[in-house]
Amino acid sequence: MFFHFPTLAGSCRCAIAAAFGLVILGTRQLGAADDPVAAALTREFASTQKQAKQSGLPIMAVVATPGQPPAALTNAHIVAQSKAFVEIKLPPNGPLAKALGADTAAAFLNADGEVLARVSPQDSEDTVLGRMNGVIRDARGRLLEKFADGKAPAGNPTTAIATLIRLGASAESLVPLAAHKSKTVQTAVGKSLGQLPPDSLAMAAFIALASPDEQHRTVGLRWATASIKSPFKPPTAKFWAEATEEERQTTLEQWRKEAFAVLWPVNKGLLDFAEANLSKQVNNGECAMLVTDGLKSARGKPCVHVGTSYVWGREVSPNDTVLPGDIVQLEECDFKNGERWPHHTRVIRKVLAPSRYEVLEQNVNGRRTVEPGQMDLSQLTKGQVAIYRPLPR
Repeated sequence: MFFHFPTLAGSCRCAIAAAFGLVILGTRQLGAADDPVAAALTREFASTQKQAKQSGLPIMAVVATPGQPPAALTNAHIVAQSKAFVEIKLPPNGPLAKALGADTAAAFLNADGEVLARVSPQDSEDTVLGRMNGVIRDARGRLLEKFADGKAPAGNPTTAIATLIRLGASAESLVPLAAHKSKTVQTAVGKSLGQLPPDSLAMAAFIALASPDEQHRTVGLRWATASIKSPFKPPTAKFWAEATEEERQTTLEQWRKEAFAVLWPVNKGLLDFAEANLSKQVNNGECAMLVTDGLKSARGKPCVHVGTSYVWGREVSPNDTVLPGDIVQLEECDFKNGERWPHHTRVIRKVLAPSRYEVLEQNVNGRRTVEPGQMDLSQLTKGQVAIYRPLPR
């Protein structure tokens, strides 16, 4: 999970675009016949338009400028996110490129040719990512709404589920669809869930088991049992259907604790190491040494140096659930409460709420021992925050 607040307002990473009101630019109100962009899309890329309509994916139209493309469009995060679009390359002198305007490096369209957002050659990587992810988030939300109240989108539900996954739908949003009224939807979702990593599926199943909806608990039990191989023997479906909320939550907490050690052993080992060293100095007392020595103890992979920063494992995506034992790397961060972190590493101890965490860290305000702290990413005003899932050796 990557949070970035550059100095210029309006440029932000995808994970916080929604929370801070990213404005999607250029949505058109004209009919397709009157809109030069829509007309040019239909005339020049009819097959692409048809593919977008059938799949439900937005379109990413990149102007093929002579020489090197804008640097922002070659960024690895942007290239990865472009897979959520039907991508087309526009000749700079073609009808669609001309209709979009000379200062357009890329535009994001819906299947009707409406411009949802656009970027110029001068825009930063963060601006491009923010606008891309705003479009992706909105497309995913609209498609999920079509499954609400037992409905299914027109066309092939299997295609719609595949589109949801391509748009970054989380396991958490897919598991409840396994209880959908449509057997076709259930089958399509089941196939997709079976291909997810067990830890991602297990977390989503636990969330479903905590639901007040009995059907969601039923599918949660099914997928939790399938994805979690731990010594814990969960109660039968009858318990999850009839037990009180308090009884269910107590049992679920027990199951979570058992599963944590099995599914995320490096997280647990790192957290156990940090807890064991509370009020003690680890190594030379530098912040990163708490995690470096903790990963050695937990048999986790060491960090990789990227420039002046550190990569501690798999970056947690915006759709993943942050876990205790995940690692936070802050670079040039300012917070509303006055905190400033030029370069700092910490371990998540507890997830208090979305974007709010209790952490364990050392080398804070001259204090070289491991101590608890708090982090509220909703208060971030500048800088980069990456959250990583540590990996086994």
